[in-house]
Amino acid sequence: MATPTNAILVGISGPSSSGKTTLARLLRDIFANVFILHEDDFYKTDADIPINPEGIADWDCLDSINLPALQHALEHIRNNGTSPPDFVSKEDKNSVGKVDVDENEVEDLKWKASRWMFQDVPPIAIIDGFLLYSEEMKAIRDLFDVKIFLRTDYKTAKERREARSGYVTLEGFWKDPPGYVDKLVWPNYVRDHSFLFKDGNVEGDLDEARLQHLGIPLSDFDLTFNIRGDLDVRLRLEPNHDILAEDATVAYLAPDGTISHREAIDRLGHKVFKGTAWIQRPSIGQDKWQSVGWARVTVNRDGRDPQFEGAFAVHHDHHHIQSSENYLRTRHRLDPEIETNPGGDDYMVLWRDSDILPSAAQLQHPELRRSVLEEDAPSCQADGLSFNLQPDHPVYLGIMKRDMKSYGVMDFANLFSKRQIDGTTGGNSAGVNLVSTIGNSQGCPTTRKVALVGVATDCTYTNSFNSTESVRQNVISQMNTASSLYESTFNISLGLQNLTVSDASCPGTPAQATEWNQACGDSVDIQARLNYFSAWRGSQQDDNSHWTLLSTCNTGSAVGLAWLGQACVNTAMTTNGSTTGNGASSGGSETVSGANVVIRTQGASEWQIIAHETGHTYALVTRAKHTL
Repeated sequence: MATPTNAILVGISGPSSSGKTTLARLLRDIFANVFILHEDDFYKTDADIPINPEGIADWDCLDSINLPALQHALEHIRNNGTSPPDFVSKEDKNSVGKVDVDENEVEDLKWKASRWMFQDVPPIAIIDGFLLYSEEMKAIRDLFDVKIFLRTDYKTAKERREARSGYVTLEGFWKDPPGYVDKLVWPNYVRDHSFLFKDGNVEGDLDEARLQHLGIPLSDFDLTFNIRGDLDVRLRLEPNHDILAEDATVAYLAPDGTISHREAIDRLGHKVFKGTAWIQRPSIGQDKWQSVGWARVTVNRDGRDPQFEGAFAVHHDHHHIQSSENYLRTRHRLDPEIETNPGGDDYMVLWRDSDILPSAAQLQHPELRRSVLEEDAPSCQADGLSFNLQPDHPVYLGIMKRDMKSYGVMDFANLFSKRQIDGTTGGNSAGVNLVSTIGNSQGCPTTRKVALVGVATDCTYTNSFNSTESVRQNVISQMNTASSLYESTFNISLGLQNLTVSDASCPGTPAQATEWNQACGDSVDIQARLNYFSAWRGSQQDDNSHWTLLSTCNTGSAVGLAWLGQACVNTAMTTNGSTTGNGASSGGSETVSGANVVIRTQGASEWQIIAHETGHTYALVTRAKHTL
């Protein structure tokens, strides 16, 4: 990206007839202070256009453009904020096909743009052309602040190009001769742009690494909306390429424990984003956008009626975005009530950690909603596992000489509002005082690392959604949001490598290999489920850092359980245990591996539980009782 000066240069490129000029003119109509240059305005004279061996003028090659004049014009715009004084466009004399965008929608977008644009934005110059990003045009390519690349396939490009009557040129009029697209237009496009695609296939997948290197993002964008009438919110988002591994797969588990089928997860099929949150309040004179926190979004449906889910922070107050269906399924009894859509369509619900019903306001801390102190508050019962309390546990060796103190209840939300590890005692810390290590990043990677994760859903979890596709979308969304804590604190992303989705019908008798996949009942509590799942995880023969089991079967208030410090342990071992208590089996052995269990339930944010239990797996310790 070039350094902005007196103008913002936006390049729009792509094959002939891909909609470049149409998009440029729409953007000019929507945004204020925008003007357009067309690459076609810099064609050489008709006499100087290259002639191919068959004697046909080649208007679609690099040598047909006066590159020095184009570069001079762009540099003039950057330095002065206006077009060169001697510039006259001929391109606007060429017709543009009908634009299938409702005029009312354009006016609505224009109004929104006028309200949400930063006030100090310099003039915006849009340059559209069929050849702006080729390797031979690096000097010109590097001048653009924003690069947009449009795609179309051969069939569509050919139909659109051949439907045109012709083009106004510098000295006359040009009409494509028969076969022009096949002989010149498309071959030139392939030659100049194949480097942007995997295996050089211009109708295949784009090369994400190459695009990122050139500053051509797949989907960087701003998501702007209004809440509570007076608060404008802008989420500045970019694709999160780390959440889905390159070779991520999803396997579907049959009730008998066998894999019914397996398929690759298409990374481009899931719109997963990360970024920052900004706010402004024009009603009180706060017209400048202020950065207030992080943002994570997964787009489930785009277009005129978009739907997305995720979370963002405004001064450490978490704002959660859920579909109305997901909100109703996980709503705490003190959460605000919502109405169902009479039309039956799902819609988005936004709620904050600070939101509660008015009648419950006196029951909780003023700054947080989900920290209502109740006897049945969702909690993590990691301190009920004997393995986690062993004094000779590797996590505790070397720190046992430090002071031993005992602390009370830790509000789980504090872990995330402070954006740091809570290092106090209790929980699964075996009484060791870790307070002196808070904020110490020694040993954390200095460059971004990705921890590959496996996730499995049991039948109860799958049954809580209307389709396996909804299950997949939710898992990816929750992992995307949970990863934010580890990226900011440890420079580690959580990357989904394997997803195993159980059938929505729970087996009457659980398969021996997948005993963790069974209905909720008194015969199997959360620790037993963790034991079963750990044994299964030990048989997977993969290199994932750990596996997470998603279920809806809580045991009392326990909604999460993990073995301490077992990241990258891909085998299972059995130890003797004798602890009892809420969330733990009444004695017996424990099967330990790099695994944890997370419960989707009312009154707790799923992504926060995932982050919490992942922390235990990575050897993070918290206090005696973890309220979620």
